[in-house]
Amino acid sequence: MLKRIIIKNFVIIKYSEIIFDEKFNVITGETGAGKSIIIDALKMISGDRANFNFIKNNETEVSVEALFDLTKYAPHVIEGIRSFGVDICDELIIKRVLTIGKKNRIYINGSMFNLKALSTIASMLFNVSSQREYNLLLNKKSYINIIDNYANLGDKVALFTEKFNILKEKRSDLENLLTHKKELAEKREFYLFMLKEIEVVQPVKGELKNVEDELELLENSEELKKIYQNMLAKIVGDRESAYYIFTDVIRNINKYEKFIPSEIISNINEIYYSIENLGDDIQKLYNDVDVDFDKLTTLGDRYHDLISIYKKYGGNEAMFFERYKEIRTQIDEVDDIDMQIEKNKKDISLLEAKLNEDAIAIEEARINTSKEISIEISNILNDLDMKDAVLNIEVKREGELNSKGFNTIDFLIKTNRNNSFSSLKNIASGGELSRVLLAIKKILTFTDPRLYIFDEIDQGTGGDTAHKIANLLKKISFNSQIIVITHLVQVASKADRHFYVDKKTLSGDTISEVKTLSGENREHELSRMIGDKNMNQTKAYIKSLLDLNKEE
Repeated sequence: MLKRIIIKNFVIIKYSEIIFDEKFNVITGETGAGKSIIIDALKMISGDRANFNFIKNNETEVSVEALFDLTKYAPHVIEGIRSFGVDICDELIIKRVLTIGKKNRIYINGSMFNLKALSTIASMLFNVSSQREYNLLLNKKSYINIIDNYANLGDKVALFTEKFNILKEKRSDLENLLTHKKELAEKREFYLFMLKEIEVVQPVKGELKNVEDELELLENSEELKKIYQNMLAKIVGDRESAYYIFTDVIRNINKYEKFIPSEIISNINEIYYSIENLGDDIQKLYNDVDVDFDKLTTLGDRYHDLISIYKKYGGNEAMFFERYKEIRTQIDEVDDIDMQIEKNKKDISLLEAKLNEDAIAIEEARINTSKEISIEISNILNDLDMKDAVLNIEVKREGELNSKGFNTIDFLIKTNRNNSFSSLKNIASGGELSRVLLAIKKILTFTDPRLYIFDEIDQGTGGDTAHKIANLLKKISFNSQIIVITHLVQVASKADRHFYVDKKTLSGDTISEVKTLSGENREHELSRMIGDKNMNQTKAYIKSLLDLNKEE
């Protein structure tokens, strides 16, 4: 519940600290005194857009601070607040400050938060029934939330929404896969053509270097053979060659071996055998040189094919094989994407089946709940002097699943016995619409206890109906804390705590003050609301109203 609110420099409120009762609180005052300013202050901490016009004249900032007792709220509310990282025990303090320089600061238990977090947290704590909510009441999209809140379907619908969002992602993924497959299919023929052209050549990594080396050898084979032939002639060939010279040297020294140093003979023999071995090596090289013009032509063609394919698909060998890998990948991806598509379709089918099953269960709960609510709201409306009013809640099934199932819900009403059912937006009377909204709030307080703020919910009513509205608000306060702004004495007399907003001028400055009324001060205010400021004619009536409230 809301224990306290502190308002500083808010329009014409300089400073006000309001301590609320945990049940029924009422705010009254002359028209224009500033009652609606308190509602605006509460909306400010509910996450409404920053309105820097709220800053009081000649001041630099406006602030609103609210203290909530969390012990009265359901566990899921506490957990919901904690999920934002708020450090809480039994109390929560929300403070919002707007500064002239367009600065907007939000504090929750001393830590700074953004507007989105504030809006969500505040929505768990309290609800403001104002003109905006009347507009929501005329919007069919809001009806499903009313039914789900009453049926305690919040967790189920949240889980359903989570699964539905997964389904949307998978459908989106499937659409992207199908689009990509189409793009690949359009390119596949081209890739296959490229692959066929490459596979005709069948290039191998490193082959080009080998071909280049072999070509160079063949192109120089004739000259190389001549060189080897000349080397053989000089080393081992004719009578003038080194081999024959050293043969003759060895023959001569053999005659006089005993006179020649052994190391000289050894060195000469070593040179002789080296020349002999060298001749054999050169002869082998000479024999290996192949002057094959057919092979030269074949290798030249191969070299040309490799250079052409590399140049066409990459520019060089390394880049070609990267491109070749990419082409293979693109072709293989068509097969891979078919597998992905089939898996995605299977996942979607299973998820749709599960969601349909869940949606049917949710729909059944909504239908049952709608019947209960229709009867209960109709009875409440009858009690509020809409004697022949009947509310009928229709739960219809849409063609496709959405984030909350496959239902649309419409609130239909007939206010006269002979009339046919019509949408709420066709209700002409604001007073009737207020009573419908009040009836809805009444049934929600049992399943969703929180602070409810009613801004002139009793507009357009009076007399005996005003008494009945007052009694209904009193019943609501048994389960939930309420704050009501009213002009009806019947409503004000039911409150457990009465606040009076007074506007005055001090030193040329217009300010509003909020006072807590009790005893004679409260009796005088209730009398003023009737139109008898001096209580000459209404004193007994006022006392009877207050005494009746004490008895209740």
